[in-house]
Amino acid sequence: MNTKKTAWLCLAVLVGSCLIYACSDPMGGDEKGKDASFSITINGGGGGSRTATTLSWDGETKIDELLHTITLTNDSGQVIPREGVSVGKTEYFIVAPGHWVITIQAFKGSALKAEGSNDADLKPGRNPAITVTMREPPFYVADSGQWEAACVAIKSRSGGTAEEYKNYTIKIIDNFPTTVIAYESTFGGTQYINVTITGNKTIRLEEQGSLLRIGSNQNVVIHDTNFEGNSVNNTALIYVDGSNARLTMEGKSSVFNNTRSTNGGGGVGGGGVYFTGSNSTFTMKDSASVHHNNTTDGWGGGVYFSGSGSTMTMKDNASVRHNNSTGGGGDGGGVYIINGTFNMKDTATISDNTTNCAGGGVYAAISATFNMISGTISGNKTIGSTGSGGGGVCVANGGTFNMTGGTISYNTAVDSGGGVWVYNASFRMETGTIYGANESVSLKNITQHFGAALHIINNGTAERGTFHTPGDPTSEWTKNYNLTNSDDTIRVRNGVVQ
Repeated sequence: MNTKKTAWLCLAVLVGSCLIYACSDPMGGDEKGKDASFSITINGGGGGSRTATTLSWDGETKIDELLHTITLTNDSGQVIPREGVSVGKTEYFIVAPGHWVITIQAFKGSALKAEGSNDADLKPGRNPAITVTMREPPFYVADSGQWEAACVAIKSRSGGTAEEYKNYTIKIIDNFPTTVIAYESTFGGTQYINVTITGNKTIRLEEQGSLLRIGSNQNVVIHDTNFEGNSVNNTALIYVDGSNARLTMEGKSSVFNNTRSTNGGGGVGGGGVYFTGSNSTFTMKDSASVHHNNTTDGWGGGVYFSGSGSTMTMKDNASVRHNNSTGGGGDGGGVYIINGTFNMKDTATISDNTTNCAGGGVYAAISATFNMISGTISGNKTIGSTGSGGGGVCVANGGTFNMTGGTISYNTAVDSGGGVWVYNASFRMETGTIYGANESVSLKNITQHFGAALHIINNGTAERGTFHTPGDPTSEWTKNYNLTNSDDTIRVRNGVVQ
């Protein structure tokens, strides 16, 4: 006698969601070798009757036109597919108890129109309900034409609301060059959208212009994807301009090899990323990087960031490195920030950047706040003449630099302030280390004039003390003593010189 037990399952698919629920055993419930039943029912509006006749996300595909592929996969690698399942048809499967992943895809002809998946630990007999959400499938992109088509498609769709953004995904499945540039927002005026660009591949721009532009109320996440520029560009490779705009670089995503050599493409800087707009955010996390970019016309070799109420954050192992600002008056080899807040955390690094003017690593001015909570600023240089101060950091003209942790080392300034240069601005130090000329070659900051570690000039102020909440530069500041120009290392812990 066959005593092998199998699991019972009944599956109902709706346009908005897919429900997997327990059902009765038509064989009697107690018999051995029970079947698993999958019932495919497209109801449109999510209720018991078919009230919607088209898919909500494309507005033209009739639900009755869809054929479904159901695929079951277990932990042993067993795959059970079933294709061509029409609306209202019931399909039956026999499966062994265990962990299974249920994937459902809905097709109109060869075009994938919806997909969803979930997993279940199936037991003999009846199983609890599981929900699988059926969503619009991602745009799969392998070449320039498909990239353009995906961007145009999203541009033509309706957006969400301030309370509920609409989601889109673009999966990059191959490396490719493109001449498709964004004169306006890549996704047009469509607002309240989340767009995720994912795939461990590279898109290379072979034209002057921005590869990606982000506008108001648009949230774009770049996951593991590389954006490569060219040596004769006229603007930043990624251009963000709008209120409540959000850009996140995560995973191993990168922006690299872009040279802004003229100003014809808009903006006033940013070899890699140009970011401006109110109440907006730019986040670099995981191992995301902006590297080997250059601007010969404007500020910010790697990143130009500006905007009232806007915040840039670097955290985890994110890096801004090997960027150059080589134009006359182009401050900020790595990051240039005005009228906004820049937070640096965890083990983030700003390294090996160069500028012809001030701020080899970071330049913060004009109501900007740079909060160095932790991380490393190292190996940056200013290579100009007079005014080329702050090999690591230059805070100038109304800017504020708060240091609550991290190290500033091995930077070089042709003028003054090998580590930090404070020019008509404010520097507050709670905890951290700024290395001076009295250290080993691999650590010491270098200057040809004054203040290997720190130089203060033109009504600038530098203090050591504590924040009301340690490590939180947004809390109230209590000054202990002034800091002065120093060629030697400055080590401070909780407002006390070590």
